[in-house]
Amino acid sequence: MGRPPQDLEEPDWAKVATELKRKGVTLVLLCKEYRATHPDGYGYTWFREQFRAFENSTSPSFRNRHEAGAVM
Repeated sequence: MGRPPQDLEEPDWAKVATELKRKGVTLVLLCKEYRATHPDGYGYTWFREQFRAFENSTSPSFRNRHEAGAVM
């Protein structure tokens, strides 16, 4: 286990999502930019997990489960 982060400021996840849509931009690149401005901040694993949680909360998906032939 690594050391706990000293800088607990989170990035603007909406801005990260917008930047990620640009050509050539990856989550790794955005995490490196975050770490450049917050050297004592969170690591890549946390960054990735928090971004995925943000994506899931803003655009939830619905899975319609049904039995085949139940409506007929």
